[in-house]
Amino acid sequence: APSTCLWAALEPATEDRPKRLHIYREVYDTRRGKTIQMTAELIKDCSEGEEYVQTLLDPSCWNRDPAPDAVGGFFIVADEYARHGIYADRANNEVEASVERIWRYLGEPGQVPQLVIHRNCENLVRELRRQRWKSGINKLSLAIGLKMSDKIDNSDPDHAIDALRYI
Repeated sequence: APSTCLWAALEPATEDRPKRLHIYREVYDTRRGKTIQMTAELIKDCSEGEEYVQTLLDPSCWNRDPAPDAVGGFFIVADEYARHGIYADRANNEVEASVERIWRYLGEPGQVPQLVIHRNCENLVRELRRQRWKSGINKLSLAIGLKMSDKIDNSDPDHAIDALRYI
């Protein structure tokens, strides 16, 4: 699966508009045979000269995967990123709440969105455009307690959308 990293910045509110979240850079690493070290170096190269308040990783990166040749017999992706200079916090993986937050940032039709996705974030834009609801889902069914996994058609890639949800 592609390793995806998004960069975000919060623009403060002004008298004319509310605060806005800018997604201004992405890495969508699809190289075959890539290692965590390779992806970490790519992320660090793209981040050169910038300071960050927080870095997040998918919660699954803290899973203890059996690896007999690893120290302690387990391989933990987050530890490997840290070993290569990417120190991260565990992202919140509450799908329902995070999708709701994205909707709020996008706003109702006709409203000025609070989420600004820069043009160079092509993979995120592509995934958002292709994200589909399962057939038969409408606004009424969104409000009656279906889990998000019952609403979203997961057949399309959502690696960049997941990174956006974590933000």
